[in-house]
Amino acid sequence: MGTLTMQLRPLFDWLLWASIQGSVLIILIVLVQIILRGKLGIRWHYLLWVLLLIRLTVPYLPESKMSIFNLLPKSLQQGRIIETFSEPQNDFGMDFYLYAESEEAQDATPQKNFKTFFTKFVNISPLLWLLGVLTLAVYVCAGNFHLWRLVTRERPLTDHRILDLLEDCKSEMGIRTILGVVTTDKVKSPALFGFVRPRLLLPAGIIEALSPKELRHVFLHELAHLKRHDIYIGYLSSLLQVLHWFNPILWLAFYRIRTDRELACDALVLAQTHSSESKDYGQTIVSLLERFSRSQRLPAMAGILETKTQLKRRIKMIAKFKKTSRKQWTGAMLLLAALACVVLTNAYVAKADFVFGEPTNLGPTINGSDEVLGVCLSYDRLELYFCSDRPGGYGGYDLWMSTRPTIDDDWSAPMNLGPNVNSQSDCMAPSISTDGLTLYFSDYDYGPYLPGGFDSTDIWMVTRETKDST
Repeated sequence: MGTLTMQLRPLFDWLLWASIQGSVLIILIVLVQIILRGKLGIRWHYLLWVLLLIRLTVPYLPESKMSIFNLLPKSLQQGRIIETFSEPQNDFGMDFYLYAESEEAQDATPQKNFKTFFTKFVNISPLLWLLGVLTLAVYVCAGNFHLWRLVTRERPLTDHRILDLLEDCKSEMGIRTILGVVTTDKVKSPALFGFVRPRLLLPAGIIEALSPKELRHVFLHELAHLKRHDIYIGYLSSLLQVLHWFNPILWLAFYRIRTDRELACDALVLAQTHSSESKDYGQTIVSLLERFSRSQRLPAMAGILETKTQLKRRIKMIAKFKKTSRKQWTGAMLLLAALACVVLTNAYVAKADFVFGEPTNLGPTINGSDEVLGVCLSYDRLELYFCSDRPGGYGGYDLWMSTRPTIDDDWSAPMNLGPNVNSQSDCMAPSISTDGLTLYFSDYDYGPYLPGGFDSTDIWMVTRETKDST
């Protein structure tokens, strides 16, 4: 079980990060839709959601300083979210005082128990995610397979009057795909079903209930789904929803995608027909809602009655529909391209260039026949500290310093830091602070050394008031 959890962690970490990015993108898309509600065509509203699908699907995208995800904390951008939350607390840090044997420790027991529970929960979260994915995947696949078995047993419609009407609609929409028509009581409203060989499913009794004009509107709407490849997008959306089942914001987004998809299909139908048909098309939608109900939502289905709650918005759009002008089309394309640059790029991560040139020896002034170890450069690059066993020292290895007026000048002859720092022990590993006023180093003590040492090797610190002090 532990091995499986460790194997799932990288995938789950990436999904968490993608889910966070998707949530940010959803907020941005909704804001754009609200701000440009009357200026952006409904089909462009739907295309904005394609950016979300790409963001959740593509694992690797180019980095950019324009990316909106530069605004997110660096800790999230670096990934490893699970590891961050599951790292155990250090008993030698603040938790030492929290769990000390005192009255304060007793008060902190509930907090400790919560931390322990939270850590365990985070550690098993990849397994919980996998369990949710498998459960939801089985449910979705079982529903599709069950409907597929029922539909394949039904005989295709052979009424030439209906088939001729469908062919006329296909010619009007510019579609050549072979499309079978099946009437069945297994669906409650018209829907396009199938992945490889799509079929148009009609509920029993709809042919007798609707007029030829109303049937034409139904066919045009379902053919719009076919032309827009909505079944494939539906499968992709369902897959992403299964993988991100833990994020309720994405569930709301996929609901909005389905409702905007129906509006986009309505807009495509109205764009292909005469403007005088808008009223009749809207009446057909209302008539269907009065007589039929929405079928079970499945990835392989694209219907015409996805939701009744959006009826008012849908009828309002149909009544006010106008074909997109060239100016509006150009503006929408520029907006979509600008958003793509912002949301389809990852946060920029500065990278160091580790390709160095040929090494250059500092020359005999610094180097020689004696050993030179533990180099440290000051922040302004004008002081060079190192340890060496060269003559003129006080012990085995002493700390030395070389200076230069500018970074373009040569280093001066090394100067021993003197008895305040060096001694009979080995003084090594110098490290100067950024302000140049504090020097840290370690010593290896062969015998008695400065008072206050704890072991044979200690870390020491010396300070000076100014950089010119000795």
